[in-house]
Amino acid sequence: MNILILVSSLNYGGAEKQALLDANMLSTGQNVYLCSFFGGPLEQQIQPGVKLLRVQKSGYFKTALSIARLVKEHNIQIIHAHLFASSVISALASLLTSVSVIWHFHAHRFESPSKGKATLKWLSRLRSVKKLLFVNTELRDYFLGDHYGFPVKKCIIMYNSAQQHPAEVHFHQGKPIRIGFIGRLVELKRVEFLVELAGWLKSRDCNDFEIEIVGDGPEKERLEKISSEAGVSDKVHFMGFRSDTANFYAKFDLFILPSREECLSIALIDAGVWGIPSIAFAVGGNDEIIRNGVTGYIVQTKDELFDKVKYLMDQPAEREQMSKAAKEFCGSVFGEETHLASLTNLYKGIVSAGA
Repeated sequence: MNILILVSSLNYGGAEKQALLDANMLSTGQNVYLCSFFGGPLEQQIQPGVKLLRVQKSGYFKTALSIARLVKEHNIQIIHAHLFASSVISALASLLTSVSVIWHFHAHRFESPSKGKATLKWLSRLRSVKKLLFVNTELRDYFLGDHYGFPVKKCIIMYNSAQQHPAEVHFHQGKPIRIGFIGRLVELKRVEFLVELAGWLKSRDCNDFEIEIVGDGPEKERLEKISSEAGVSDKVHFMGFRSDTANFYAKFDLFILPSREECLSIALIDAGVWGIPSIAFAVGGNDEIIRNGVTGYIVQTKDELFDKVKYLMDQPAEREQMSKAAKEFCGSVFGEETHLASLTNLYKGIVSAGA
């Protein structure tokens, strides 16, 4: 099959990472083109089998004409579009060609909410727009219940896939307990909760821990400041952006995702694949990654988060049991083979139906 994966940029972000992962995975058995309007650091991770295309974005209709030319030039059968602009442009391009289109939703918000809702509602009813993918159940239900008017039969769940593929996972028996976070340092991630956790643990004479925060972003300077002011700089370590995240997952004993908003966190999935008991809030698709009380905990409040961390620190046998359960569950649900099979079967079904 000839597949065009369309995404606005190749900067770091959940949708962009998944688009890249899909392109790399599919390239082992399909003819895959990855097209973006803007470049970014993820270009460095493109596998040799993926053909990179660049189209200048200059208005939706003009850009759709450019995409339509690529479809005809490369005999593209399916456009798999991620995020708002790509979805609209791919649908418009389908009016000029015989290409089938898949939309992939990763978040609740769009760049133009009022116009975007009406545009998506109309375009989603095109015969060429075959499927609308949502990364979790909550996101699908949000769009179906927020007057977008999407055809229900077109809407399906397609989980993100793990980025990490550890061959073997070893449970750590010793101390200190290493508590980890990997992600962007932005306000909605509430990474300050980890700084506060360090102070809370120290106030209870619990000092056998280290917190490693891997990532960068606009909140980094503020977080470092409050860490210093709270007197926990010896326990909270800001590692900055790192490409070798596997080295951190390999040594984490607990993974914490304190975000107030998520869709389907790839970092949380990767923690599960590594067999790391995780704790996250009851938002987005977190409860589809963590089996509460089995592979980690879903919490409602900051106090509950702190209590669960302390409990797991004091219960190595419980951590080990959760570690095994997390690796088994996340490996089966979010593993590369599972995701690739789902995606390939979806494409084949669309192509064969249009033959």
